[in-house]
Amino acid sequence: MALHAPVLAYLDAVARLGSIRKAADRLNVASSAINRQLLNLEKTLGTQLFERLPRGVRLTSAGEMLIKHVRNTLREFSAVRSDIDDLRGLRKGNITIVAVEGIAAEFLPRILSEFHNRYPGINFTVNVMNGEQLISTLGSNEADIGFMFNPPPSGSMSWGTSVKLKIGAVMKPNHPLAGRKSIMLSDCQPYPVILPDLTFPNRNWLDVAISRSGENFHAVVYSNSFLIMRALAKEGMGIAFQTTVGIENDLRVRGLVHVPLKDQVIMPSVLVALLRARHKLPVGAAIFLGEIRQIFANMGDNQCQPHRSVGGARGPPAGRKGLARRSRITRG
Repeated sequence: MALHAPVLAYLDAVARLGSIRKAADRLNVASSAINRQLLNLEKTLGTQLFERLPRGVRLTSAGEMLIKHVRNTLREFSAVRSDIDDLRGLRKGNITIVAVEGIAAEFLPRILSEFHNRYPGINFTVNVMNGEQLISTLGSNEADIGFMFNPPPSGSMSWGTSVKLKIGAVMKPNHPLAGRKSIMLSDCQPYPVILPDLTFPNRNWLDVAISRSGENFHAVVYSNSFLIMRALAKEGMGIAFQTTVGIENDLRVRGLVHVPLKDQVIMPSVLVALLRARHKLPVGAAIFLGEIRQIFANMGDNQCQPHRSVGGARGPPAGRKGLARRSRITRG
């Protein structure tokens, strides 16, 4: 079944060949049928599209305008149909993804597994790296989609979709603070804490909140590894600070508890699916991104923000970076 009216193909063929008879031969359609369709279209538009000449036809000015639209329509439909055929035929394809460690721990593997069950002909290449490497890899056309928290401004990147996630205190279920619905950061002061190093996007907000609390915190570990901080929190070594992404299974089996922080200065962490700006994704990657958008939209009460510019990312207050680390945090 044709999606578009046959008259579009008739118009294109007649314009290219300059003859209704030649177009009829090319399309294996009666000349009278093509001529009737063209006359009906001219009547509908109220203008002549072709000049009838002794030896063929020629587009009028109105016909020239219309044929551009017709050819764009046919070309776009052909491209979409090819993409759909690729996906339907389950031809071997590959989606290359880059992600920071926290996304790659649990969140991304679960999504990839579900997607692969539906589209077994599509394979994945997944590389874990830090944020700077991730943006460089995307920008150099070595990956289709990147996942990271709070990306810095970059004219070469665009946001495919995003979701805001609350930062909370992560601890063992038997911790004295574990039963609360929410806490202030100052409530954690009597206990050892596990802090991300300065390469983590949420570290600056934690520094500002610690400084404003006026309390001295006892940091037993600094780490650039999400997995290390999660594991140490499970061992009861201290309280870590992060979102629920990457600890979903621990929360399910009560290996860890996530208690939201209600300090106003601690901004939500924004998880972003990053794309190269002005780049059309392959069909498989586009379908995958569509599913990511739906997943982000369904993540609790978190706000999903599709198609934002990376330049809109929020940063820490000027001049506050590292303040709390110097004045309010002691090493154990």
